[in-house]
Amino acid sequence: MKGIFKKVANITARLPALSKPSRERTEFVLHWIADSPATMVVFNLFLWMLLGFVRLRQRAGRVWFGIVSKVLPDREVVESQLELKTGEAFPARPTRVRPRVLLVIEETVPQCFRYRVEQKIHQLNALGWDSEWISWRHGGLARERMHLFDIVLFYRVPGFSDVLLTIRYAKAINKIVIYDTDDLIFDRARLEEKFKGGSGQLSQHDYEQMLKGAELYRSALKLCDYATTTTPALQNEIERVIGKGRCAILPNALDQTVFEVLDTPMAQKPEGVIRLIYGSGTRTHDADFALVGEVLARLMDKHPNLELIIIGFLTLPVSLESYVDRIQRMELMDFDVYLTTLRYADISIAPLEEGIFADCKSEIKWLEAGVFGIPSVVTPTSTYRDVIDPGVDGFFANNEAEWEKTIGQLIESESLRRQVGEAARVKARANYGRKAMQAGMANTLNNFQTDMCKRGLCYPQKQRKRILIVHTIYPPEIIGGATVVVIRSVEELQRKYGNDLDIVVLKSELTLTSPYQVTEYVWKGTLVQSVGIPPEKDFEWRYRDEYLKKLFDEYLAYFKPDLIHFHCVQRLTGTLLESAAELSIPYVVTVHDAWWLSEHQFLLDEEANLVDFNQLNPLVVAQTSPDTAAAIKRSTYLTKLLAGAEKIYAVSEYQAALYRQNGLTDIAVNKNGLPPVKTLAGTPSPNGKLRLGYVGGVCDHKGYYQLRRALESIQCVDLECHIIDLDADHADIKPTGQWGATDVFIWGRQTPEGMDDFYTAIDVLVAPSVWPESFGLVTREAALRGRWVVAAQAGGMAEDVIPERTGFTYPMRDDAALKAVLMKLNADARYYLENDPDIESSRAQITSLEDQIDELAHDYQQLIHQ
Repeated sequence: MKGIFKKVANITARLPALSKPSRERTEFVLHWIADSPATMVVFNLFLWMLLGFVRLRQRAGRVWFGIVSKVLPDREVVESQLELKTGEAFPARPTRVRPRVLLVIEETVPQCFRYRVEQKIHQLNALGWDSEWISWRHGGLARERMHLFDIVLFYRVPGFSDVLLTIRYAKAINKIVIYDTDDLIFDRARLEEKFKGGSGQLSQHDYEQMLKGAELYRSALKLCDYATTTTPALQNEIERVIGKGRCAILPNALDQTVFEVLDTPMAQKPEGVIRLIYGSGTRTHDADFALVGEVLARLMDKHPNLELIIIGFLTLPVSLESYVDRIQRMELMDFDVYLTTLRYADISIAPLEEGIFADCKSEIKWLEAGVFGIPSVVTPTSTYRDVIDPGVDGFFANNEAEWEKTIGQLIESESLRRQVGEAARVKARANYGRKAMQAGMANTLNNFQTDMCKRGLCYPQKQRKRILIVHTIYPPEIIGGATVVVIRSVEELQRKYGNDLDIVVLKSELTLTSPYQVTEYVWKGTLVQSVGIPPEKDFEWRYRDEYLKKLFDEYLAYFKPDLIHFHCVQRLTGTLLESAAELSIPYVVTVHDAWWLSEHQFLLDEEANLVDFNQLNPLVVAQTSPDTAAAIKRSTYLTKLLAGAEKIYAVSEYQAALYRQNGLTDIAVNKNGLPPVKTLAGTPSPNGKLRLGYVGGVCDHKGYYQLRRALESIQCVDLECHIIDLDADHADIKPTGQWGATDVFIWGRQTPEGMDDFYTAIDVLVAPSVWPESFGLVTREAALRGRWVVAAQAGGMAEDVIPERTGFTYPMRDDAALKAVLMKLNADARYYLENDPDIESSRAQITSLEDQIDELAHDYQQLIHQ
C-alpha cells in the first residue's frame, strides 16, 4: 500500500490543476500517510466513510488506486463542475427538427413565470419538443443538464458570477443561448431617470437594488447570442445591447388556463351595473393610475351605476376616496382566480405614463380582457398602436378628455361594449391562440439554428451521419493497447471520412463527486462525452446499472446516433447496448478481450492460471467462479446483447475463434491496423552482443518473470537484455546486474517519441506473454520498425510473426521452448546483428490502419443505409 501512495505523490506532480504549493502539500500528506501505519488505517477508514456518504446504496472498494493511478497530465476540458476551463473549440453540432430546450429562469414572480415560462413549455410540448426548467439558483444542475439539450434559454436571470459561468459554459459547448425578458430591467440610466425622487413607490433600498439589478441583468443579456422578448420597442432596446437582428418577438399569449376559465359556468352579471377593472401587478403603477384618477372620480359622480374593481398594489388617489363604497379592492391572486374575476367586468383600462417604459410593455391587459369579450381603453403606446385597430377592437386615450369621453361612451352603450369586445375576442384568439404561438416559437428557434449554421457552430442534420464510438477510456487517460487502437481509429476516421461522418466518443470517468453526470470536452478535434461512474467495488466486472439505464435512455434519445460502435464497455456496463436495442439504434461491437463471456476478463483465475475457454458452460464456470449463478446471469445478459449487434468484430483470428467456441459464430475479423511505421536504422552493438528488448513492465502476465527465469537458467553470454519498467522513477538507462550471464539494463517509462530511441537501441523484441492476448500491438510495431521478434503463441500476439523470416514463436508458458529460442539467438548472435528481418513480408502481412478503417467505414455506411 505504501508503494501506491508514493506513486500517487509522483502523479500529483503532473496534475495541471494543482499549483506548485498545492502539489507540495499533497505530496507531503501522501508521504506522511504512507509512512505511518496508524495514519494509513485512519485514512482508509475516511475513504470508506466518504464513499458510504456519496453512494449509500453501493459498497466501495479499490477506490483510491482506481481514481489516482490512472490520471495523466495536460487535460484541458470544459467541465460542468467547479469552473470553466479553456479547451479546444467545440466542433459544429447537428441541428434538429425538434430541438430540446432547457429554460434557466427566475421563477419567483407568478405572472411572469406563467407568461414567459409555462407558456413556452406548453408551446414546445405541443410542437413535440422536449423542455424543462431549472432555477438560475441551481447553476450546477443547469450545467449538468444542458448537455442533453440544444437550446438554453435564460429568462430574466441576473448576471451573478455563477449565472455568467453557466452562460459561458453553454456557449462554449455550442448550445443556442437565448436571453428572454419582458421588461426594460437592464437599462440603469433609464430606470434611474424614471424612479429617482419618485412618489415613494419604492424605498431607497429597493431603488438602489433595482439599479444594481439593472447592471446584473445587462451583463447576462450581453453575454447571450440571441434574445426573445414581448414587444418591438423592447426588441429594439435589446438589440442595442446584443446586436441588430439578434432578438425575436415571442408575445405573451393565451394558454390553457384561459380556455379552462372560458369553459366554466358563469353567473349572470347584475342588471344595470357597469364594472370597470384595473389590475396592478407591482408597486410601481401609482403614476400610471394617476393619469385617470380624476377622470374616474368625475365618471363615478356622473354614473351612479359605475363600480371600480382594483386588483393588486395601488395607492388610491384622494379624488376617489369619496367613492370607496363603489370601489372593490382585491389583493394579487392566482391567475385562474384573476381571470374568473375579470370575466365579470364590463370595461378594462390600461393607463400608462408615456415613454420608453410604456412602449416596452406588452399588450397583455388588452389581450386578457379581449379574450373574454371585454373592451379596453388604453394609452396608445407603440405596442398598442401595432395591435389595436382603434374604434374597432379597442380604444386609445391620449389625455383626460379622451379618457373621459371614451369610457363614458362605453358606460352608456351596451351595444358598443358588445361590438368592440367581440372584435377584440376574435383578434385575440386568432393572433394569440395556440397555433399562432406555436408557429412563432418554431420559426424563431429554427431561425436561430439557421444562424448558428451560418456562423459555423451547427450544420444541417442530414449533412453527416453520426457515429458514436464507445470505449471506457480515452485521452488524456490512456491505459492499454485497446485504448491506443480506438484512438488511432477515431483519428483516422476523422482524417479520411470526417466530411461524411460525425465521429463522437463516449467514455467513462471515475468520480466521487458527480456520478452519472455527462460532461464534454474536445480532444484533437473530436467531441468526447464522458459519463461519471462511481468507483465502487467490482466496477470493472459490473455488467448492468439501473441508474445508467435511465441516463442512457435519455442520452441516446437526445443524441440519436445513426450507428454505435462499442469497444470496451466495462465501467459503462452493457446497459448502453440495452438502451440502443430498445430505441432500435443499430450497433456493432469489437471484442478486445473475454469481458463479454466471462468474469475472467483475460481468461486467468485469481492465481493467474488459465481457465477453460468454454466460459458459457455452467459446469466449466463452476470450477473457478465464487458465484456460478451470478456469473452465468452476467454472461447470458451480455451475450444476448452481443448477439443483437449488426456485426461483431474480433481483432485477431484467435479472438474470433474464442467467441465462435462460445456459440457466437457470426463474427468477423477486423484486425487492428497500424499507422505508417518508420523503419529504424539500428545502432551498432558496442560490445558485439545481441540486444534483447522487453516492454511489458515488471508484471507476471506479460512474461517478465518467465523471461528472467529463462535467462537465469542458461548462460547466454552474447545477449544483453533491455527492460522497460513502467513504474521506474527515472527515464534514462541504468544497468542492474545480470540474469545468468546476460547483462540487464532498466529503462524508465517512455513517451511515444522515446520508444523510437528504445527500438534503435535493441535488435530483438521479446514478447513472452503468459496469457492469451487478443492482439498484440507491440510485436507488430517492432516488426515494422525492422526488429526481429520473439513472441509467445499467446492469443493474437504471434499471428503476424513469420517464422525464420521475421522472428520466432513458441508455445505460451513453455519455459523450455523459450530457452531454446534464446540459446539459438545467443549461438547465432552475429547473424542476427548483421541481417535484418524481412520487413516487406511484415508490411504485407500486417494490416494497415488505413485498410482497417476503410473496411469499418464501408460497413458503417452499409449498415446506416439499411
